[in-house]
Amino acid sequence: MSKKKIGILTHPLINNYGGILQTFALQTYLQHFDFEVVILDRRNNRGVIKRLALAMLNAIPFTPYWKARIRVRKLTSFINTHIHRTKAIYSDWEFKKVCDKNIFDVIVVGSDQVWRADFASPRGGLYFLDFIPKNSKTKKIAYAASLGYDDWRYTFETTIKIQEWVSDFIAVSVREESAVKLCKENMHVDATHVLDPTFLLPVTEYDKLASTRLVIGKYIFVYWLGDRESLRKAILPFINKGYTIIEQSLRGNNIQMSIEDWLSYIKYADRVITDSFHGCVFSLIFHKQFIIHANQSGGTTRLASLFKMLNIEGIFNNSDYMIDYIALDNTLITLRNFSKEFLFKALEI
Repeated sequence: MSKKKIGILTHPLINNYGGILQTFALQTYLQHFDFEVVILDRRNNRGVIKRLALAMLNAIPFTPYWKARIRVRKLTSFINTHIHRTKAIYSDWEFKKVCDKNIFDVIVVGSDQVWRADFASPRGGLYFLDFIPKNSKTKKIAYAASLGYDDWRYTFETTIKIQEWVSDFIAVSVREESAVKLCKENMHVDATHVLDPTFLLPVTEYDKLASTRLVIGKYIFVYWLGDRESLRKAILPFINKGYTIIEQSLRGNNIQMSIEDWLSYIKYADRVITDSFHGCVFSLIFHKQFIIHANQSGGTTRLASLFKMLNIEGIFNNSDYMIDYIALDNTLITLRNFSKEFLFKALEI
């Protein structure tokens, strides 16, 4: 009997530690059940490297081109080694062609902010799997899809289309509590609130990926996506206490570190300071105390929802907050089992 073939559609695997690792996590978790899992390798028309370089040079003019190239190359190395992908897909019509060739039993859309309105493709339907015909034998599932905000931001016209696109999904789950209500009111579907896929794997999976310790002595790892100035006040006390500061950003002028090094810097840090959702997630996975300064432009809904699930809402902008990891792990066991049960039922495991 042939293996069940599962396709995963998420954001392009570029320049994003969290995006790459959540894809790795969902793929790896499903592979444990002896499924053949393939990532639908969505690209943009200019190609990944050229697009990244242009975006960086336009949006972040202080990033030299050669550094942008090294940045891409380090992340691509991990992707090539650990992610099982289709050929590159540059246009909507190619999605149908790839699906016709691969004959997927199931396509899972998610996780990450695949349903965020301002991230939508021009037609809007790609991440609602509109390229799969209604009469197709391929089943459609959403796992931990994120809308990014706690309000509905699609136009009325697009909302009507979305209702049609999701009407034949066999199961829908979302990453934020607020999205459950938004899906019911606007998509007319019953969604289940689940964990980000990075939580599906045990910490030992990430231990195997992480580089050996890279810093001698005590240090703080700072990972930021938005405005660094908002983190300055949190960093200063640690500088005064003699901590080494290791800093990484997708926006900065530093050369990008590899996925393996990024995980290592979190794993061995004395403290993490971040404004990133997945910066928080991996701090939690590695049992790190961390300081979170929410990045307003990135949307705070996903952080608020996660912290509420884990009963650590008090951590927001509170540098003195200390997580009780015994209590948190007990909560995570329940949430992890619930999230896995969603996949068990949807995939008929």
